[in-house]
Amino acid sequence: MKDIEIMNNWIDSSDKDFVVMLSLFANKHYHWSLFVGHLVLEKLFKGLYAKLNQKEPHAPKIHNLTRLAELCNLRIDADTLAKLNIVNTFNQEA
Repeated sequence: MKDIEIMNNWIDSSDKDFVVMLSLFANKHYHWSLFVGHLVLEKLFKGLYAKLNQKEPHAPKIHNLTRLAELCNLRIDADTLAKLNIVNTFNQEA
């Protein structure tokens, strides 16, 4: 599978999960919505990782959003980083 195909698979999967996340939120299933929201972000980061790492496009099997952002060399402001850490903490406790 080529890096662009890997990236597109991550993005397509993330798009589908985003719809589920919105539905869960609308139905006041907030914990599940946050859980799926974490998956949405994780898949987007992994898609970006595939695009940026053409020699080895398969993202590492980790779920830590801040680590994935680092691996993608993203510059994230302190407020956004704090929010990613909150999501990480929630999912680790679940």
